[in-house]
Parts: sequence; C-alpha cells; structure tokens
Amino acid sequence: MFPNEKEQKTYILDKQMTSYRNDDISEMYMYQSFIKLLILGIFCKDVSCNCVNQRPDAECDALAAQGMCLLNPAFTNCQCSKSCYAPLYCSIHGNLDRYCDCISTAPHCDTSPSIVSSCPTTCQYRAATTCPTPAVNHVVFSAAPPYKYGDIINMTCAHGFNKVGGSAGTRFCNVGGWWYNSPIDGEAPICQERVVYRCTHIVQIPYAVPSVPIAEPGTVVTYICQEKSVKLGGGSGTHICNEAGFLSEPSYDTRPFCRATEVKYKKNSAYTIHEQSLQKLTARSSLECSLACLYNYYCIGYSFNAGVCSLNNNGNGYPQITTIYSKLL
Repeated sequence: MFPNEKEQKTYILDKQMTSYRNDDISEMYMYQSFIKLLILGIFCKDVSCNCVNQRPDAECDALAAQGMCLLNPAFTNCQCSKSCYAPLYCSIHGNLDRYCDCISTAPHCDTSPSIVSSCPTTCQYRAATTCPTPAVNHVVFSAAPPYKYGDIINMTCAHGFNKVGGSAGTRFCNVGGWWYNSPIDGEAPICQERVVYRCTHIVQIPYAVPSVPIAEPGTVVTYICQEKSVKLGGGSGTHICNEAGFLSEPSYDTRPFCRATEVKYKKNSAYTIHEQSLQKLTARSSLECSLACLYNYYCIGYSFNAGVCSLNNNGNGYPQITTIYSKLL
C-alpha cells in the first residue's frame, strides 16, 4: 500500500493529528453547549434566568412599545417574556401566576376556578380593580361596564353620528383602575351628528298608494293599488330613499299599472251631458290604450282594434260642479 516506510509513518502521524483535532472540536462543542444551557437557566435556580425573548429582541421591543404585552398578551407575553417582563419567566416579587399569558384569561377569573388556581395574582388584581367608564361623547363601547382589570374595550360612533376624526379608542383596564391607551389606535373617535335628508316628495303613481308618506334614508318604498282599483300589470314600483333625500328607481322593478274599478265624474244640472264621440288614438296594444285611459281623468272606458284606441271620455269641459257621481266600470 505504501511505497516505503517513511510515507507509512507520515500517514499514521496525520491520522493521529486529525484525531486530536476532532477531540478538541468535540470538547469545544460540549463547552459551548454547557454555557448555552447555563444561560437558558437549566442550572439556574432563579426563575429570572428564563426571562428571555423567544423572538428577536428588536421585534419584541417594538411589540412592547405598541402595547401588545397588554393588548395581545396571549402571544406577546410568552414570545417576548423579557420585553414584557412576563410572570412565570421573569422574577416578579409576589406574583404567583403559573402562565405567561394570564392577563389574557383575566375576564374568566369570575367564572373559571381553574383560571383562579393557575393565575391567582391576575385574578386578585381583577377582583380589586375597577376602571371608570371613559368620558367620551356620542360613542358606543364594545363592552358594557363595570370594567375590571384585564378588560379591553374599543369605541364606535353611535347611531346618527359620523366619525370625523380620532381612532378606535382601544384601551386596557390596568392595575390601579386606570386605562392604558393603545399607542396605535387608543385615541377616542370624534363623532359628529349626521345631517339626515328625508324623502318628503314621494313619487305619485296613478291609483297606487306608497308604503310610507315620508321616507328615511335607506328606506325602500313600494306601492300597491288603492281601494276600488285593480292591478293590470307592472311590479311593486320600488323606490329607495338615498342620503341626499331623493328617491331612486332600481332597474330590477317596474311601477304597478293600476286601473280604477269605480270612477267619479262630474255633472252640471244646468247642462245636459250629451253623448261624446269617442277619442281615437294610435297604439300598439290594448295595454297602451289602458295606459292612455288611465292618465285621462275623463276616460271611463276604452277599446282596441287594429292599432287604434277608442277612448270614451265623459264630462270633459263642463263647468260648475253641483253633484259628484260614481260609476262602476
């Protein structure tokens, strides 16, 4: 294998040196592992040895600065124990909580004996701490009082008010009975009363009655044929009252076509009502004839034949009303 004895000795010497170097590397690795375990607190009797961030310090410090240790404790306190100075991992005198996220379970202290057992200090704080209702006008709170330690609230503008400034008013009820305002959205919303334009001019459809006489913004107005009339076609006449106080007609509906079954006509005792000649109109269908008669106050009947409407107009042009008569059609 080896051409001479010298090369064989050189090979054996190199192999021994490599073995020594590998032993040195193994010892160095064991030493580094020992130091790492020591830092992690395995050989440390003080709980504060575990007070380290599981995520990068810069990220955890940024989350802490944003108030996430209080506003999102279930994640932040456990991942960023050092930055949040969280119980369990960091040595806090007198704190007996056994979980890093006890703050997030504070609202359950009143109903869960297991939470009281696991988070005694947090539940003690909650029992002894009440925060006042924030003095902010024209808002609705996400939760009703009383507010206790661990409660998180935010605010929205009340009905009839628009948000013109501010933020969500996110706040945390802290030990001592004061509110911690979120640095991100803790400013209370600024709410201004909304100007309401009602729809007072409801569209008039012949022989049809609207569902409401005056409509609020967002109200849908529909129509039905009035008493002593019959619906010959069309839809419900849907109109929608918009924010500007005007009615708009959506394309998915049409106005109802109602025809009176009884009309009122006028008679003058000083004159004899002569039989009128029929009014002739060109039309494409009987429906067009009925529409023409509908819009003619004096029309009491019609017929359609070969593209021609014949309207029976009774009483047109006679003055001085003395009696009002009704006639069934």
